[in-house]
Amino acid sequence: MKFSPSESFHNEEENEDKLQQFESGVGKLMDKMETPMFRKADMLGDFGQLVEKLKDKLAGYDTILSDDTSGRLVSLVLRQVINEARRKEGADEGEVKTYFLAVGRHDRAEIFGKVRDFLVSKKDEIKKALMVTEHIATGDSIKKLIDIAEAAGIDFDLAALSVQTAPAGYNDKISKRLYYGSKFSMSGLAFYGNSKKAYSGIEKDTNSSNSPHPTKRSPSSPKDITAARRDAEKLAKALEVLL
Repeated sequence: MKFSPSESFHNEEENEDKLQQFESGVGKLMDKMETPMFRKADMLGDFGQLVEKLKDKLAGYDTILSDDTSGRLVSLVLRQVINEARRKEGADEGEVKTYFLAVGRHDRAEIFGKVRDFLVSKKDEIKKALMVTEHIATGDSIKKLIDIAEAAGIDFDLAALSVQTAPAGYNDKISKRLYYGSKFSMSGLAFYGNSKKAYSGIEKDTNSSNSPHPTKRSPSSPKDITAARRDAEKLAKALEVLL
């Protein structure tokens, strides 16, 4: 569908208004959150920026490829937003499929091979995927997953909540697919380190397991995991104003 210059200008203004509406509500949204990683204004704002950049493509994704354990909660937020976008567009293929993949910061060739084999087995079911990670620093870790997905013949875009440098500074395999919340930002690290262990409910076992997926862990506090899921749902619901 083509728009006249006046219609395009109107749409741009409307999009800006929606983003401002979301950003103006960040303070109240923070007050509703139960877990520390979801009480960060910059992180919530970056989610708004990311969804705004992706929104015209969201309904076209039928699969999420989630990078490692720290990308899990980011993926859960985007999954709910994508499902709502697909519902609004009348997508007739059901909800987006979500696969959590154990790549990240390790060099276990056996696991990389298992991830590749898994993606090859799913290739015919995937029309367009969104690869999701919480933060890109050097890009070395996410490039491992990109290389595997390319080798498996998967068509995908890449979403990162935050990136540490300008996209042009990354490998072309990253920059040509990349959508991000904000550059020169560390907001995605809210989901890394101790936060991913306490709230994701999964962990990467590269010592005893060759599974392509992170393994479920015995939570030290099931209530923390449940609270984080509730926060992810609240954030996703708030982001729906951008659609």
